[in-house]
Parts: sequence; C-alpha cells; structure tokens
Amino acid sequence: MSDRSEHRKQCGNPVGEAGVEVGKRMNVHHEPLREWGLSNLEINPELNILDIGCGGGHAVKRLHELYPAAKISGIDHSPDMVELTREVNAQAVEEGAVDLLVGSVSKLPFPDEYFELAVAMETVYFWPEIASDIIEVHRTLLPGGILLILQAS
Repeated sequence: MSDRSEHRKQCGNPVGEAGVEVGKRMNVHHEPLREWGLSNLEINPELNILDIGCGGGHAVKRLHELYPAAKISGIDHSPDMVELTREVNAQAVEEGAVDLLVGSVSKLPFPDEYFELAVAMETVYFWPEIASDIIEVHRTLLPGGILLILQAS
C-alpha cells in the first residue's frame, strides 16, 4: 500500500500511532476553517452541542471555550480518536462538560430533539450514507437547530 493511500485510509478511520499522528495534524490543519465557522454562529450558549467525527479534539475544545455552559458531546467511529479527544479535553471531561462516545453518525445514540447545534468538520465525505446520515442528525436537532458542515474541499 502506498504512503498516500495509507494516509487517506488513516484520515477516514484513524487507528494506532499513525492514526493519532493524523488526528494531531488534523487539529492544526483544520484550525482556520474551524475558527471561521465557529465565529459565525449565534446560538444559546447553555444548550447541547454535538461534534460529529470529533477526531483530534480541538473542535470540542474550542466549542467548550466559546460555550462553557453548554453540554458538549463528541462522537467518532475511531476509538483512538475518541481517546485523543479525551486527552485534549481532560479537564472538561472530568468536570462533566464534555461527553465522548465511540459511534457512528448513521446511528446516533442520542434522543430526538436534543441538540441545538451539530458540527461536522471535514468529516462528511467519510459518512457511510450522506443523505440518510443527515436525516439521522436532523432527528437529534431541536426545532430550529443548526447542522454546521465545515468542508474546505
């Protein structure tokens, strides 16, 4: 397998040491897009927020900085990325402000009408079935809730 195809595979499902390194690079690479997207939000800062594909954990961290009274949930199908997100957000996790789960956007383990905001940063092209996955995210959003898809390419 070429280095390029291995890198693509790791981006879609980061595992092991190589996956953790990919997650750390994603944190840096996604920062400008993350800052632009999150700076344009106007939401109630005390509600529930979901980060779909929480990856390296910096989006969860930034959401917690912007909305410290919110309950933030992160989900990723890679256990290694959930662990990295947990490390990056250790204090917020310990305080109960952040909850992290291994799971799929295709079957979110959250109740209907729970989140005011769901964020998907550079992940939607990895979703198994984009149309039905968007419907699944919509199920978890409050009426008037926002699905923010941030995608540079």
